[in-house]
Amino acid sequence: MKRNKWLTLLAAVSLVLLVVVLPIMSACGAQGETPGETPGQTPGQTPATTETKYIRIGNLNSCTGSYAASGLPMRNGFDIRLTMLNESGGVLEGGERYLIEPIYYDTRTDPKRGVAGILWMKDMYDIKMCVGPAESNISFATQPIFEANKIFTFTVSTANEVIRPGIQWTFAYMSMAGQRILGYVRTLKDILDVKKISMISENAAAYQSYRADMIKYCQSYGIEIISDIVFESSVTDFSTVIARARNGDPDMAIMMSTGMPGIRFLNQVHEAGWNVLVGVSPEIPTDETFRSCGPA
Repeated sequence: MKRNKWLTLLAAVSLVLLVVVLPIMSACGAQGETPGETPGQTPGQTPATTETKYIRIGNLNSCTGSYAASGLPMRNGFDIRLTMLNESGGVLEGGERYLIEPIYYDTRTDPKRGVAGILWMKDMYDIKMCVGPAESNISFATQPIFEANKIFTFTVSTANEVIRPGIQWTFAYMSMAGQRILGYVRTLKDILDVKKISMISENAAAYQSYRADMIKYCQSYGIEIISDIVFESSVTDFSTVIARARNGDPDMAIMMSTGMPGIRFLNQVHEAGWNVLVGVSPEIPTDETFRSCGPA
């Protein structure tokens, strides 16, 4: 296929995730790092016709690790879209019909595994298209491989700098940090009437983009940032962070992080008895998040 046709197909698969990704929170399947069964087959069956052709699309995603809270629904949204495409007859290209065969790899939210995963997909299955990775740190690590091998990939990373100068084969289909934070700050000011915030951010590219834009827009809208705390992704005990964030009695604590740190922070705010409005990243509204928040 020509370059623009690959991009059109990948966009069709990827954009649907924006509709289906958040409501779908079921667990990741047991396929792990092996390709799924051929679409339309059950175990032990052979294809109905030997003329069926397949397009292999990689799915490089975090089904485990700190970003699994958003990686799992993205994986499930990908599955739903491929099922829809295959059940409707697949895609037509050059007069021939193709079904989509997914190739999965769990990065475990680890950039080294992200690199290993895309190399495995390329060497074993010669993929030309990939959905994910979603995380900025893994996107940065894998971009040179996508570029060198001309593999189309779509990322949902919201880091402002995720698409760096000269990058031609990586595409982002989510709003960037600046777009998100402007709407967020206007909501704090105009709807919630927040005047003082404590800001906590993970030391990852996307969340430092959020942090920089939060500082800029809070200054513009007259919201005081009484604490600005940056933590490493490996932190599991937020007691010191919470103690610092409580100083000055903020109207709201804003946590900008990947899934598991955000959930741990929510749990520990609740355990500390701190009755404060908490804002967390939109990718972590899982059952575990709601258990952490309680009835509120």
